[in-house]
Amino acid sequence: MARTGISLCMIVRDEAAMLPALLESVRGLWDELLAVDTGSTDGTPALLAAAGARVLHLPWTGDFSAARNAGLDAAWGEHLLVLDADERVSPGLAEELRRAAADPACGAASLVVESPLPHGHVRRSRMVRMFRRDPAVRYRHAIHEDVSEASAAYLARTGLQRLDLSAPLLHLGYVREHALSRNKKERDVGLLRAALARDGSDLYARLKLLEQARFWGDASLLAEAAEETARHLSAVGPGALAGIPWAGELLALAVDGLGLGPGAAAAWLDRLVAEVTPSAAFFLRRGELRELSGDARGAGEDFERCLALEGATGHVQLATVRPLLGLARLALARGDVSATARAVDLALARAPLDPEALLLAAVLHRALGGPTGLARFGEERRALGGDAPELAAALREAEALAG
Repeated sequence: MARTGISLCMIVRDEAAMLPALLESVRGLWDELLAVDTGSTDGTPALLAAAGARVLHLPWTGDFSAARNAGLDAAWGEHLLVLDADERVSPGLAEELRRAAADPACGAASLVVESPLPHGHVRRSRMVRMFRRDPAVRYRHAIHEDVSEASAAYLARTGLQRLDLSAPLLHLGYVREHALSRNKKERDVGLLRAALARDGSDLYARLKLLEQARFWGDASLLAEAAEETARHLSAVGPGALAGIPWAGELLALAVDGLGLGPGAAAAWLDRLVAEVTPSAAFFLRRGELRELSGDARGAGEDFERCLALEGATGHVQLATVRPLLGLARLALARGDVSATARAVDLALARAPLDPEALLLAAVLHRALGGPTGLARFGEERRALGGDAPELAAALREAEALAG
């Protein structure tokens, strides 16, 4: 008789530092814990075995999907839940997952993955992380692997539903200190370059390579990846980006590595806008470039387009804080203090520690109220959120600008 329940499937390597908190957060959630270890040299396998896991040992081949799929092949649960050691499950999410697994209409479940970013920002991405066991539902892409297309095809075939769970899954992998400790840049860039060597039309790999360049502040990598992306798009011609949900993100990253002036960069984006699914990343970057080139009207229109896309992007600040501050800059440039203040206040309500929002607010208070006004602003912000370093830096810079 076939067994049912939840199989928690992981791939691991040298995760002894991160595993205990993850294992504690999923206590009582899974019916099977299955981990594919790709070459740990620390206490990872022992920690997993002590927690009741079945540990498979698989030599690393440079393909995350292959490792993921090896675990899926071996799992016996009716529902397969995929998590990583740098993630944390809240009690609320665990309860939602149990309810979803007990629902006979559920063929898959998507989770809101929350990744903390600097200055109090959070990136939210909805991802399919639990799905029915089926040999056709497997991951693709050697890095930043994805199962969404295969899961969608399974749901279409079976008539089952995808449940969108609300409690977030905390993801710590964007914390730079942790990334540095794992030598992730060298590994990930190498895997992406290998993927592009195999298939130069892999736009997903191009996007992820551009993201690596941005995350690490690597200007030479950004220029190289952007130029290769532009050459590829020019070679394949119109239609290459049609229907790709992240095409706007790809172009917004690529344009910054092309070495163009603001006007020329905005024009490059203009030529491709018809192919892009509405994207906060795309409109924000084009708006910023239009602002820099003196096209205030066009910039304002693009910032407003961003605000209209708030519910359609995982990177919420791209559709809220950043375009609000763009509108604030435009208002300040035309001398509209009231509009500037309104936009800044809305941005601060969303992101109380955003450095640009704090600086614009501090500059306004210093200009309107002098040193006393700036001091009062500082006191108000401290009362709301303490003496944060971002606030102290904004107060210093506003005073310096006034002097």
